[in-house]
Amino acid sequence: MGYAESSDLRNWTVVNGIQNPIASIQPLTVVFNGNPVTVPATTPIVGRTLGWFEGRVYSPSFALSGEHEGVLTFAGYHTPRPNDNRGDYRNIGSVRPHTSRNIIAISNGGDDEGLDDDHGKDNDDRGHDKNDHQ
Repeated sequence: MGYAESSDLRNWTVVNGIQNPIASIQPLTVVFNGNPVTVPATTPIVGRTLGWFEGRVYSPSFALSGEHEGVLTFAGYHTPRPNDNRGDYRNIGSVRPHTSRNIIAISNGGDDEGLDDDHGKDNDDRGHDKNDHQ
């Protein structure tokens, strides 16, 4: 699980990528250009891989809980692929990451830009003029 930032949702800067992830399945070593490379290269922010998400990690959600921290909730499976084993359920866990930098805002940037006239109306009102009383 990685993290990237963008001010325009078109150009992105990777902050936590495959070599320094937020969370990761079990590390693996691959051969690249004849040299062994371990992925990820560093311990993920949430710590070592735990059994409940060693197969898959996905669906992150972050809620701000202060100027320097929040709660990161994500799902995981013990196995890489679904199977018929009823003991292999999806698990959901939370961690509380902390940063020395202030977290100013969590936004899509320009959340109010480009809204059409229907913003805020019930679906029943869509397609009707404000003065149309049908």
